[in-house]
Amino acid sequence: MTALRLHHARQLEDLLLAGSRWQETGYVFTSSIGTPIHPGNLIKSFHALLNRAGLPRIRFHDLRHTYASLALAQNEHPKTVQENLRHSQILMTLDIYSHLMPSTKKEAAAQMDAALATNRQAIRFSARANEVGARELLKV
Repeated sequence: MTALRLHHARQLEDLLLAGSRWQETGYVFTSSIGTPIHPGNLIKSFHALLNRAGLPRIRFHDLRHTYASLALAQNEHPKTVQENLRHSQILMTLDIYSHLMPSTKKEAAAQMDAALATNRQAIRFSARANEVGARELLKV
């Protein structure tokens, strides 16, 4: 939220500098006169930021993939990632990014192992009851 507050303060400065040229659109991110940002200008600014940061040039769209990859690697719930990416179906998100969740199978196995360890006595009792029940059925 701090970044948005700082951005809003900068936008208010733009409003004062633009004066009567300012066009109120209600958008959070605008040009210096309040109009929607032209896609070409956005790309130019994005590439300039990458250059200043010493980062390789990537497509703007690659930011979506970067977000999804990092979020899923940090165990963000896939439903949250799907909603943030505005995918219409969670299956689309999982089809594209499920390979980035390698720990899922390990975690599921570990949870099952823990559940089995906790309930070993109940499992033994259940297995024994099944054996006795099967014997009784065979007697009939």
